[in-house]
Amino acid sequence: MNGPRFPVWRPLRTWIDEPFGGHVPGQVAIRVDGARRPGLSFGHVARCVILAEAIRARGGESTFLMAEDEEGMLFVRQRGFTVLPLTGPANRLENTARLVDDLGARWIIVDLPYPELDIHALEAWNDSGARVIFIDDARFVFPRVTAVLNSSVRAAAAARLAPGNGVRLFLGPEHFILGNVPVARGPRAAGDPSILLTFGGSDPTRLTPRVVAALAAGNWGLARFTVVLGPGYGEAGELLRLTAGDERFDFVRAPACLLTEMLRHDLLVCAGGRTMQECLALGMPFLPVASTHSEAEEIAALAELGWVQRGLGIWNAEAFTATLAGFILDAYPCREHYPAEP
Repeated sequence: MNGPRFPVWRPLRTWIDEPFGGHVPGQVAIRVDGARRPGLSFGHVARCVILAEAIRARGGESTFLMAEDEEGMLFVRQRGFTVLPLTGPANRLENTARLVDDLGARWIIVDLPYPELDIHALEAWNDSGARVIFIDDARFVFPRVTAVLNSSVRAAAAARLAPGNGVRLFLGPEHFILGNVPVARGPRAAGDPSILLTFGGSDPTRLTPRVVAALAAGNWGLARFTVVLGPGYGEAGELLRLTAGDERFDFVRAPACLLTEMLRHDLLVCAGGRTMQECLALGMPFLPVASTHSEAEEIAALAELGWVQRGLGIWNAEAFTATLAGFILDAYPCREHYPAEP
């Protein structure tokens, strides 16, 4: 079973004012995308919605500037925020600057994963009088903007190698952006574990069918599996074929609150990104499976700190089933229910 919750995690409401210099402004622009395409899913836009909700709770409003990906824009609009679509390459910032000026927003949050993003344009934008908050994950770049947020456990070490430029830094799991935490239900009966599988809003690396296929082929005793299909996940026909007639599997499409769904279960199987950090912040048992090289590095770094005891840095069906079997046996030691041995 994985280790204790982040000992340093701070609820967002206790620090949301700090990146803005102590007071949330009345109008904020947010440049972010969400879609089912390589290099992009829904983690970035999900945390920006959480930020926008926290800004609204302080009396401010946020407008989202997004590439024309219908599923990403719909995700934001369904949560009550205005979206202005952008045309042209998603990594270019020229149109964004014009729209921000039209909005009269002095502050802009930029949360884009594109490796070709023009960092110098962000710096020039900030130098021109805008106030830019840059959110990063695995690039570990620290542009000369107003503030940089990066919740990776590796971020602080990377920042020590960056030149000092007066940027306000909000680094490490202390600043993981987590929404309002619902009340967890009571513990379930031992010997009947409920396991949740969730691999992001669109699962662009297709971990979901690989994990489901491995589980469907095994004997897991009384365990039941709930599979979350995010808002950008495609057709579920392949998954339904893999689990045809198998009553151990249920499917949930785009739950209104993923945290609530997570807390209904005993164990989680997830990728090595945002959901893994949610599990750590909530103190939930989980098994991470890396979907990218960067996620593998993050899992390894957390393992060194003792916050992850079991995890996979690369997909392998045999290693996965053995690891999960050991995970279940640790949590539910009544071995007669689980004939699979780690």
